[in-house]
Amino acid sequence: MITLLQHHEQDQLEHWYDLEEKDQTAFLRALAKYFESHRDELKDYCSDLKPTEFSSLSLIYEGLSTYSFQFTEFLFSEIKRVVQLALDHEIDPDLTEVLTDIEMGDI
Repeated sequence: MITLLQHHEQDQLEHWYDLEEKDQTAFLRALAKYFESHRDELKDYCSDLKPTEFSSLSLIYEGLSTYSFQFTEFLFSEIKRVVQLALDHEIDPDLTEVLTDIEMGDI
């Protein structure tokens, strides 16, 4: 799963946008299912990643918040992490837009 996310990160989601909606949905569901039992991989991958205009973080946030209720604590910590990156001038504040991919209902 990490390899697929890295691929999407490197090609700036171009391949992702070429997928049909049913394939995107299947991937996001598989992502949530995979990370339910591989949380350390998820945390390690995200902790080193800064949002860009086309970031695989958006896939992670959408998949985890839409297809699993078990990640609210992780997603809340990601909200704080990304906002802090902007406050520390490590990313452009406009890049916090990636957080809109998180379904806020359960958080």
